[in-house]
Amino acid sequence: MLEWCRKRERLDKFPELSAHIRFELISVKFVLRFVRDDAGVRANAAVTNSLLDKIQALPVPLPALSRPRFSTQVLVAMPYRSKTFYLITFFGDHIEFVVKQFPEMIHEHIDALINYSVCKVGENLLYMAGGTGYNVNNEPFHSDKGFVYDLVEDAWTPSANLQGDSSSFGMAAVGSDIYAMGGDSFNSSDEVLRMDFSAPLTERYFFFAIFNYAENEKNPFLFRLWSPVSRTTYNRASVHMVTVGSRIFAIGGMLDGGYTSTVEVYDPETNAWTEVDSMSQARCNPGVTVAGGRIYVVGGLGDNLLGPPGALKTVEYYDPDADNWTSLPDMYFSRHSPAVAHVNNKLFVFGGGSPSPLLRPGPERTIECFDFERHEWFVLQDKIPGRSNAMYVGDFFDNLDT
Repeated sequence: MLEWCRKRERLDKFPELSAHIRFELISVKFVLRFVRDDAGVRANAAVTNSLLDKIQALPVPLPALSRPRFSTQVLVAMPYRSKTFYLITFFGDHIEFVVKQFPEMIHEHIDALINYSVCKVGENLLYMAGGTGYNVNNEPFHSDKGFVYDLVEDAWTPSANLQGDSSSFGMAAVGSDIYAMGGDSFNSSDEVLRMDFSAPLTERYFFFAIFNYAENEKNPFLFRLWSPVSRTTYNRASVHMVTVGSRIFAIGGMLDGGYTSTVEVYDPETNAWTEVDSMSQARCNPGVTVAGGRIYVVGGLGDNLLGPPGALKTVEYYDPDADNWTSLPDMYFSRHSPAVAHVNNKLFVFGGGSPSPLLRPGPERTIECFDFERHEWFVLQDKIPGRSNAMYVGDFFDNLDT
């Protein structure tokens, strides 16, 4: 049918006529390669968008009937404005989604919350804090609340709060030390704060902790304080922080009202920040994961060469030993704030925010996978649960201590 439209110079009719094609009988891989390799199709946005929309509408295949009872590789994906979150588990090439409910103690806190941050602490814990949103009266509110989720025990507990209401900040941990920067409650966007879960109680909280002895015995994460460490070189907002070994990298964000490609690294032993090689493209709110000592940065918000600023298709990774960035082929869908994991020499990208209406179709609930052996992207037939156009925060646990 596409050839018929092409020969008659009526490609504009293909989206309408494609309703008569049974796409469920056509390989997704074939359609994607056709979109990628056919210059005429790539040049016609209406045809390309129509084909990608048809792929998204394909039914999800049935999951495998047998699998291991527990996976040590789990991606925690938390969509903004949701009472549920996902544990995405990997069993070889099979992916399973487990839908989890936030507990009652934070239902009111989480229902309409956005711009909160999370980070992996140790082998099994996820620390979540901050954010902003609107209450039932449509009044804005800001949060300083902190919570800890234990993946192995499947248990939530209240935790040490931020030093004040904060949102849109970066956060990462080295061991039991959590570092945060760039939030609304920080004195300036170059301020960096540190909190140690394992440290003894501070004198300021000593007497308070005595009167709450029973609660403190049950919950070792309460009554901790944030303290300042060395400031970054640049005053950035919406910075993404990630840990590689014993160092923390602060990636991209917003600087002087625009997107930035700046990357700095913090060494806790020297308490010093150092600027390293910048990304090839300025961006904020990308999906980020670490594997094999490399940092993979996926999509985000930035300046598009062929359109207005918005979601990006570009992907690159950083090698700290070589201090350079390497670009990977573009994804099929532009997306920001996706959930990302690197498993079995494949890079998995889940969901994310859609671009502007002028640049649709967006990622919706699609999952893209980059196969490093084949050096190409695939769109999986599986879909991430939940609503479309969801923005995620999360972290990947590669070796859960069961």
